[in-house]
Amino acid sequence: MNIMTKRGSLDNIVTYEHICDTRADMANIPNNQITLGSVCIVLKGSAGLEVYMATSDKEWIDISSIGTGGSTPAGSGATSDIVGQGTADNMVL
Repeated sequence: MNIMTKRGSLDNIVTYEHICDTRADMANIPNNQITLGSVCIVLKGSAGLEVYMATSDKEWIDISSIGTGGSTPAGSGATSDIVGQGTADNMVL
């Protein structure tokens, strides 16, 4: 099961927030609700809670493992550093 929790606001480009039970549920998200910067939270992923962000090609990239030794998209050569850390009340993203 997946739900859409947000559909833009006063943004120039509509982005979406989705919440899914599993990664398999991500396949049920309609293509017209996947835009660059859209976010999908998977509650029961293989590593527990997982967070994905969509590319302009409607590909979901796992951003919950960036900077933690996790994988990056194949062939991207991308690396990422952790921007900041803090408590839940003042976390820097």
